[in-house]
Amino acid sequence: MNTRNKIYTIGLLLLIILLIMNFLLPSWDKYQVKKNDLNNLKLQVMSFETKRKQMESDKQLIQDINKQENKIISCLNNKI
Repeated sequence: MNTRNKIYTIGLLLLIILLIMNFLLPSWDKYQVKKNDLNNLKLQVMSFETKRKQMESDKQLIQDINKQENKIISCLNNKI
């Protein structure tokens, strides 16, 4: 290789390194941040789903307790 080709090769390598440093690495960092944000949102959605199921279960339990309470009150009223 002659000197001119070596200089062009080194210049091209430096240009590639600058492009990687200025564009590719910041984009990768933004991608990682967005990925973490998405994972956090997924965890929140799963947590919400669990809480919703628990709430529905509690609601059903409260309804059953109220029915039993009404039956007991009705029974007591009939005996009096």
